[in-house]
Amino acid sequence: YNQNQMMTTKISFTGKSKKAQELMRGNFPRLGGAERNFVEGQIRINQLCENLNLKQSDVLNEAFKLLKDIEDNKALKGHSLETKVACVIVFASRFCNKEKKIEDILKYVKTKKRDISHCYKKLKRAFP
Repeated sequence: YNQNQMMTTKISFTGKSKKAQELMRGNFPRLGGAERNFVEGQIRINQLCENLNLKQSDVLNEAFKLLKDIEDNKALKGHSLETKVACVIVFASRFCNKEKKIEDILKYVKTKKRDISHCYKKLKRAFP
C-alpha cells in the first residue's frame, strides 16, 4: 500500500428511495450540480469504454475532453446524461479512427438511436 494513494469506497444505488438519495449525496458531498453531473458522466464513459474494449485508448481521453467542453458550453442542454455519454463515445471514436457503430453502443445504454443521432448532429455543429 502506497501512503500517497488515498483509499476510497463508492456506494452505488440505482433506486429512487429516500435512503438511496441520502447515500448518493455521501458519494459527492462537496460537488455542485454541474460538477456532479460531469463526474457521473466520466464514470459512465469509463464503463462504456470498458464494455466496448476501448479502455486504454485515445477514445477515452478524447471523450473526457468532449464531455468537459459540452458541460462547460452547455451544448447539449436538455438531453439525458446517458444520451450525452453515448454521443460523446460515437464522436470520439470517429475522431480517433476507431469507429464504433451506434448499434454496438445501444447494447450498453438506455437511450434510443434517434436521440444519439440528434445529439451527434448538434455536437457536430458545435465542434466542427
